[in-house]
Amino acid sequence: MTQQKQIIQEIDKFVTEMMNVKEEEKKVRKHLTQLDERINKLEKISLQPPDGMENNHFWKDFKKGLDGFSRRIKQLIEKYQKDKIVLDEYAGQLVVLVYGMVKAGKSALGNFMAGVPIKQLKKEGLLNEPSLYDKIDISIEVWKDGEKQIEKEFMEFEEDAVEATNRIQVFRLGGLTWVDTPGTGSMTKENAKIAQEFTDNADLIIFLTSSENPLREQDIEEIKQLHFKEKPWLIVISKSDTTDEDEVDGKIVTKRVAKSSKDRKDQEDYVLETIKEKELNQHLQNTEAISISVALAKDSLKTGDYTLFQDSNILLFYKKLCEAIEKCDKIGNLNGNIKKLIETVLEGDGSKNISLLQLKNNLKELEEKIKKRREKLTKSTSQEVIEKSRKDARRIFKEYIEEEEKRINAGNKESRYPLATKLNESLTKNIEEAVNKHLEELIHETAKVNLDLNLNQESYQLERKKEKIKVKKTSYYKRERDDLLALGVKIITFGAVTLYEKGSRTYEEEQEIDAGTNKAEIYDKFNKYIDSELPMTINKELEHVAQNYL
Repeated sequence: MTQQKQIIQEIDKFVTEMMNVKEEEKKVRKHLTQLDERINKLEKISLQPPDGMENNHFWKDFKKGLDGFSRRIKQLIEKYQKDKIVLDEYAGQLVVLVYGMVKAGKSALGNFMAGVPIKQLKKEGLLNEPSLYDKIDISIEVWKDGEKQIEKEFMEFEEDAVEATNRIQVFRLGGLTWVDTPGTGSMTKENAKIAQEFTDNADLIIFLTSSENPLREQDIEEIKQLHFKEKPWLIVISKSDTTDEDEVDGKIVTKRVAKSSKDRKDQEDYVLETIKEKELNQHLQNTEAISISVALAKDSLKTGDYTLFQDSNILLFYKKLCEAIEKCDKIGNLNGNIKKLIETVLEGDGSKNISLLQLKNNLKELEEKIKKRREKLTKSTSQEVIEKSRKDARRIFKEYIEEEEKRINAGNKESRYPLATKLNESLTKNIEEAVNKHLEELIHETAKVNLDLNLNQESYQLERKKEKIKVKKTSYYKRERDDLLALGVKIITFGAVTLYEKGSRTYEEEQEIDAGTNKAEIYDKFNKYIDSELPMTINKELEHVAQNYL
């Protein structure tokens, strides 16, 4: 494998990762559909007073606050719809905002990410390796004075040019949306609004500063203007290379090389320390600093020197973008925005708008009443239900055992008694009767309980027990005598008379006997079950009812 091919493969790995990000789009759109359904329900909220409470002072105070709440909900929905438009456009995208002062190398980095050097080298015949960039059409959006233009072909960023003061350029590479922004001081009012929309939905902020003079005063002032403290930042120290002279065939040859590891480390440490010293931490969170050289990466493509590509640190830059993908949470970001707005609705924002927090005192009395009911439901009612359910469970189990004994005596192998079903029905009935008298009195509702005890009926199957015992037995025998007398008699009678002797031997034999059934064991097992599992099940269900209704 040529080194040039190896470089292209490393670049293609990253491009493939960017293409795979698009798969996230399906999840985002599904979540947006679910949020739309909830928002539609929110818009239809209409609360009417319970019967007899139309003139109740509590209801009137509550209704006044509810009207204010409804107005805030409308604001929430309007903000959600605005966020949704942007999120819908960039679903399945890693949105990266790139900032940096003039000559920081933003355009060079943007062009490299868009594959410009690869296409240029192919035109010049200096690169023959196939690349994913050959198959991918990269589109670019140009925002000029707040108006968006879609270019049919990728338009390269102008390198080493005076900064465009009225342009925001965006290109998409699979799941990567790369947003090249001018400095905050040079943005038009219209583009500043567009940049803010990108910022609200950005997943990573990249700030480029040149290795020639990292994090100078202009950079620091620029960062202070960027209020993105809730976004992850990556400080990229660009142009991290130098020239080296060497004698080749008697001639002095100058070539570009990477700055030493120590120099890079010193500059990265300096940048992070300066951020701390200048108290930029209030503007930056989760900040990292890395050194790269786009020029070295371009040289490596041209010369096929893989070591040079590694020295450029572009691989580390790719890694940081991929890490941003792993942390990227479009759904979470939208949920976070909605959560903030809901918190404003709940707690207020210091304005005269009514928040739900202001209703708290009006609800205090009802809260205490519900609390007492809940305690009664989950404590005294719990004991009442447990005792009754234990008695019912034992009765049902006794019926089950009787049916099991009939089955065994009839020689049937399979049990047909629905033990678990009957226990669930009995327990459900007991819980519903206990809780509904509280709920009907308090909120005029009844709860429907549906239990499923974790009971394996096979564990309680009645069976006959067999027991093996050892029995002593004696066997008797008769055999021909072989002593002198028996021999003499046999000789005298010419074999007509044979003398015999009788004997016996004792031995042990294992026998299997009927030892009754395992009824005692499964009774004991069932009693342990209802003493431990039954109370847990009842308490859990009562807590569930209390949580849902009270």
